Amino acid sequence: MYDEKPKQILGDKRKSIPMKPGSPEKYDYEYVRNGTANIFMAVEFKAGKRMTLVTNRRTKIDFAHFVKALVERN
Repeated sequence: MYDEKPKQILGDKRKSIPMKPGSPEKYDYEYVRNGTANIFMAVEFKAGKRMTLVTNRRTKIDFAHFVKALVERN
């Protein structure tokens, strides 16, 4: 099975308030966008194998590099 997914890279805008006895950690809903990345993933469930590759973009060349690495691995 093969999949690819673009993802946002998010950071906290403010520091969270640490948890205290009887109270969970508190964090703000605002965030800072730190860019994007693309994740390529191939999974062979029955063999228990998976391979991932994170790239800055999602181009034909990036996909070709992933497929080449996948073929060379097996």
